[in-house]
Amino acid sequence: MYEWRNLNETSCTCDCPSIYSGDVCNICSLTCMNGGMLNETSCTCDCPKIYRGTMCESCGLSCENGGSLDEKECSCNCINTFSGLYCKACNLSCRNGGNIKEDTCTCECSSQFFGKQCESWYIYLVGNVVAYT
Repeated sequence: MYEWRNLNETSCTCDCPSIYSGDVCNICSLTCMNGGMLNETSCTCDCPKIYRGTMCESCGLSCENGGSLDEKECSCNCINTFSGLYCKACNLSCRNGGNIKEDTCTCECSSQFFGKQCESWYIYLVGNVVAYT
């Protein structure tokens, strides 16, 4: 319960802070948004991890690796091969023994392979190199 009350001597009622109501400001009137849960003891909202603000009204996501924030949905639109809530996860699999470079989410291919996922290979002919997919 909120302890601060301001008595309006003209109307003989309490002037309550905006989140409280009732004759003696003892009712929490806060409305939580976006799945936030009201803690009536402290008259605060416990927000899901992606929301912020007194009433969980603001998206608190920060998108990484070039992802863009969709404020309305409070989600990240990830680009290239990144995925996940914050676009941190590399969603790429390298073929033919290639290794993922986690910092750039790209494949590092061995000398005879190339392509985004090391899916193509080179055929060496005497004097010429021919690419084959």
